[in-house]
Amino acid sequence: MTPRPIPRTAYTKKLGRFIRTLRTERGWSQRELARQSGVSGTTVLRLERGDAVLLPHVASILTALRQHIVIGPKDRPLFTTESTPA
Repeated sequence: MTPRPIPRTAYTKKLGRFIRTLRTERGWSQRELARQSGVSGTTVLRLERGDAVLLPHVASILTALRQHIVIGPKDRPLFTTESTPA
């Protein structure tokens, strides 16, 4: 089964801003984040813009940033994040 993109919503925009903040706090370029996570630079760009992206790509990027994500029911925030130990 081919993964389907997460559609663009206010939540993907929020996630994109969060990813950009984490990346810049580390002093990484988009290219470096792409290299560390094993995705293309275009994927990092699209994610940071809040565009539709594949969930496995989001997971790879968050892993590279030592974060994980929990997606909850609609009556709670779409995601929460926590740092993972080094």
